[in-house]
Amino acid sequence: MLGSIRLRYPPTRKALVISKIGGISNLNGYQMAITNISGQNQIWCGFNEAGGPWPQFSHTGGSVPVGVWSYISCTYDQNAISLFVNGQPVGAAGVGLHTVTNTTSNVKIGSDDVGQQFYSGLIDEPFIAGRALSGAELLGIFNAGSAGICHTCTPPPPNMTQWWPGDGNANDIQGPTFENGTLNGATFEPGLVDQAFSFDGVNDYVDVGGTPIELASSPFTVDFWMKTPDASHVAHAYLVGKSHPDGGLGWDIRVANNAITVVGVNGWSANITSDASITPNAWHHVGLTSNGSTVELYINGVLKGSCPRAAISSTANPLRFGFTTNFGGLPFHGLLDEIEMEFRQMQTCVYAFAIERCQLVERKRRSK
Repeated sequence: MLGSIRLRYPPTRKALVISKIGGISNLNGYQMAITNISGQNQIWCGFNEAGGPWPQFSHTGGSVPVGVWSYISCTYDQNAISLFVNGQPVGAAGVGLHTVTNTTSNVKIGSDDVGQQFYSGLIDEPFIAGRALSGAELLGIFNAGSAGICHTCTPPPPNMTQWWPGDGNANDIQGPTFENGTLNGATFEPGLVDQAFSFDGVNDYVDVGGTPIELASSPFTVDFWMKTPDASHVAHAYLVGKSHPDGGLGWDIRVANNAITVVGVNGWSANITSDASITPNAWHHVGLTSNGSTVELYINGVLKGSCPRAAISSTANPLRFGFTTNFGGLPFHGLLDEIEMEFRQMQTCVYAFAIERCQLVERKRRSK
């Protein structure tokens, strides 16, 4: 449950923001409210299981001032109730795995079916999601400001030539020449948008055959989202590339020591290695872009390294995700989502990061 609010007066009792519970004889469901404890306005969030007392599980925290807009959120991830103000965590309580009671009561904004706890002030953009949004997602919505969660997006770049979203297949949805991939053990899990390619770290990979995708001396951009439970291993794990590592041909992008390494864009070596920006169990946007003379690596829109550009050698090995043959490193363990290629340099991958985020919002809206 989340939304923007502006309190008119400090509440003398719970001021309900969002509620779905029955009347006084059927107190089952869930609520989010503002309550005043020792002179401080705080978020209160609670729910119960069928047959349990009301409220069976709840938590209070944060500080909500009077007369200004605040973006408040309450999430339950089947383990903890977590509270946020303006995208920042303000408290959490571990309550364990439970099933929130589903009642026939209507969702109400500013009150409930009991009709005794009314909100005084403004409530804007309230909504209920079918999953627990992450702290990063909530902060992103707050940072969008008045644009909300449905802001106008920049269209995909005109020179985008390949786009593998990983939504249940290995198809390229961009064209004009569609380079569909073949799954070799890779499966799918919930991704940043819809589904993502899932790799077990043993032998999974995706093989993109068809017309050879050679970068040679052309400007290019390759970008994707990645998430891994562990990137601290010393040996490189293969992410995306078209390379024959044993032969020193082609190019690829790898992860090790919580850092991204780019190989083959300026001779066959580790041309660029980022700082330790890759944290476990978090989504990271990786972008590699070149104007033909230099290559730049970005993580989450921030420049992490660059090098001169040489002509990239060709190889008969196809473009692959997750692992490749003739590679002495590790298969990747984790998720890859929204893999894209463009035959031009992005002005900066800060821009690419912004476009990517915008595309994701648009695709989420279209998928509902």
